[in-house]
Amino acid sequence: MAKAARLTPPARKPVAAPAKSGRICLGEGVKVDSAAIVGYLPGRKVESLDLVLGDGSSVRAGTILYLGSRIGKDLETGHNVVIREENVIGDHFRIWNNSTIDYGCRIGHRVKIHCNCYVAQFTEIEDDCFLAPGVTIANDLHPGCKYSMPCLKGPTLKRGVQVGVNATILPYVVIGEYSLIGAGAVVTRDVPPRSVVAGNPARVVKSVYALSCPTGLTERPYHEAEQPGDLGGVPEGVVTHPCSPFPTPRPVPLPTPAESRTALSPPESLAPPASLAPPESLAPPESLAPRSAGGTARKAAKERTVRHRRKQ
Repeated sequence: MAKAARLTPPARKPVAAPAKSGRICLGEGVKVDSAAIVGYLPGRKVESLDLVLGDGSSVRAGTILYLGSRIGKDLETGHNVVIREENVIGDHFRIWNNSTIDYGCRIGHRVKIHCNCYVAQFTEIEDDCFLAPGVTIANDLHPGCKYSMPCLKGPTLKRGVQVGVNATILPYVVIGEYSLIGAGAVVTRDVPPRSVVAGNPARVVKSVYALSCPTGLTERPYHEAEQPGDLGGVPEGVVTHPCSPFPTPRPVPLPTPAESRTALSPPESLAPPASLAPPESLAPPESLAPRSAGGTARKAAKERTVRHRRKQ
């Protein structure tokens, strides 16, 4: 049996001099509802308690923003959102009701996270990603173990990843650019770029190039996977907000749809080996094989004839 690839635990420095106080820096035009909390003191020791919130942000009632994070411009939250400390979040971030961003995450520009989502500590989500309602991101390889804490590491979602409702993404997984995760999928291993995966555990189903729109509004959904920049992103060379954790993406050569379909087809290794096929010895004997309705009727008629002759 092949050994699983060894995972490298993240290197994290201990907090030598934890901050005792911090500043709250709000940009221009920031709106905070009266029932929201901006600047909640974390219980952990962190190096900086400064909270930066960019221009034009809107924080709705029930939201709690911890001290110690940097958030770009135009943040918009739903109700009862929690964003913990030591997060670095880009511009135009949207997060809706009852969702949580745990501490130590990096989130890019124009990311949208829907209701009832959980993003675990030390997760990376790059630009233009979307998480549908109920998505859960995990970061603990072996809960309860004494090495659990130093091994914590969430997955990495590359640029443009779209995650369907109630999907679960396990620790250390890397999901390639512009991939689509089906509803209810459990992603246990890395996903190739521009692929569609589904199931538990998730398997490659097809390329995003092979998708079609049943409504007829477009022939090619996710056409932005072919031409980076079609998402209305930041043009090359433009200086972004200092809170933005990821650099402006630059154009890269992409495979043609035909090349992508070949590269992302399910590998032969996913097919069940011949050794797992049911052996002939397990096939039902002929005596137990189902008979046709006609054969059953003929047998019953023959038994009735035998019983009648015995009575005579």
